[in-house]
Amino acid sequence: MIETPKDDSIRFVGFLDVLGFSAFVSASSHRTVQNVYDGLFGLAPLGLVGATTKLVERENGERFGTPDLGRVDTSLLVISDSIVVFSDRADHSGFLKTLAAVRNLLAVAFYSGLPLRGAVTVGPLSYVPYQVESKATVSIQSLYGKALVDAKNLEAEQSWSGGVVSDEAVEALKQIVAGPDGPEQVEVSDFIPPELMRRWQVPVKVDGQIETEERWAISWPWGNDDRPPNSMVEKAFGMHGKDPAAASEKIRPTIAFLDGVRPA
Repeated sequence: MIETPKDDSIRFVGFLDVLGFSAFVSASSHRTVQNVYDGLFGLAPLGLVGATTKLVERENGERFGTPDLGRVDTSLLVISDSIVVFSDRADHSGFLKTLAAVRNLLAVAFYSGLPLRGAVTVGPLSYVPYQVESKATVSIQSLYGKALVDAKNLEAEQSWSGGVVSDEAVEALKQIVAGPDGPEQVEVSDFIPPELMRRWQVPVKVDGQIETEERWAISWPWGNDDRPPNSMVEKAFGMHGKDPAAASEKIRPTIAFLDGVRPA
């Protein structure tokens, strides 16, 4: 159990993994990989709370939109097929912003043909960027901590394109919301609406078998008028040279979740 976080090293952390990444890279030219990644991860910062779009003018007078992150205080790091999102502190706002970023990325990834799987946890995490002076460009970004390990392990347990929030993160958030003088019992529904997360029978891997366990699932399709339809979700598992038949066990629970949480 994590006590009400006071240490600056305690953060809420979201980890996402691109499903079918190896098959995609193996079946595609590097130019294709670049184009697809530019499309998804070039827009990824817009999934962060506070992000907007601003117009920038090139020397030739052409204008184009680019993310404006001036009011964003949640960090995002992309490394190959992994995406890490983390808050600057462990408070209610930090949780909501981390959860929203993971939720938005899960939804938008289907349009790029790169389904994601993710998890949100809480715990110690250190981020230390280094800029070393040299004749070449030497930039080192160090990111480490138990929260990242826990998020990666929780992400890998699942067998679908979706995401979950760890019980530890929920309990920590309850303590934060209640405060030192608050009630002993706090209901999650009091401060997190079902549009963001809900209890769900999530497919997980147990001793080599796929079983379902009730977890806090991230409600990525809810309330989004442009949410991906079932056909787009299914198509995403087969785009860019991937074999949809190999992902059938992940597609079925993903579609079931989409149908189960879609607003009436």
